[in-house]
Amino acid sequence: MTKLFTAILVLQLVEKGQLKLDDRAASYLPDLPVACRAITIRELLTHTSGLKNEPVKAYQAAYSTAEFVRNFVAKDSTKQVAAFNYNNVDYIVLTRVLEMVTKKPFAAVVQAAILTPLQMHDSGVIAEARIIPRLAYGYHNYTFGNGSAKDTLRNDRRYLANYAGAGALYSTTADLYKLVQGLKAHTLLSAKTSAEYLLKPQQANFLDYARGYPTIGFFYNDKMVAHPILERRGSIDGFNSVLLTDKDFTKVVIILTNTDQADLEKFGDKVYNAF
Repeated sequence: MTKLFTAILVLQLVEKGQLKLDDRAASYLPDLPVACRAITIRELLTHTSGLKNEPVKAYQAAYSTAEFVRNFVAKDSTKQVAAFNYNNVDYIVLTRVLEMVTKKPFAAVVQAAILTPLQMHDSGVIAEARIIPRLAYGYHNYTFGNGSAKDTLRNDRRYLANYAGAGALYSTTADLYKLVQGLKAHTLLSAKTSAEYLLKPQQANFLDYARGYPTIGFFYNDKMVAHPILERRGSIDGFNSVLLTDKDFTKVVIILTNTDQADLEKFGDKVYNAF
């Protein structure tokens, strides 16, 4: 769900006139590879940048956002057209753009622009050097990947902070509900911005595996449910999450778990449809 926060932060800067969605990311990150210099902020937000997915080694040592961009950002030369490709690299590049525009670390940007205004006291950005009270570990066995549900659950050894604006936030269901209420009350974004970008599909194609049309921040699903809903899901190393809400932010389901023991896609749908 971290990508939702990052999308909101970008839209806030758009409202302030500090960047435009059709700006090239290279305008803020001049050290991007030559092949990546035409990529726009909008393409990063909607996963149509054409960037390659990162290798596993991107999380086997600690990297700052600047180091991550320098080491792991590259165009996918196997594809002629930049089609939708859900990945983390797009949002880590956006993280670096946010840092360059605001001249603050990502954690400070999130804190000042979202967490403090909404009094989200149990949320923040992971930092390996900091002890975070009551922070849960993630236990996984790749049940929904190459493994089996019978495989032994284990704790991972990845540097989670490297995910930055793509997946490094921690939170609670209560705090995430405050986020939803902040969107409903237009505390974070204006009604106009929300209607134009957050709630509105930005692409014409429904993506079955993403369960919706990409908005900037959510996936708009009007095919798998009786009434349209906004979806935000995530899964990293045993941490699995789902946020389902109607467009008015009145019917909301938030589920967080730290194991791979449940299929939250099915479970989330059952809960949402139960009331």
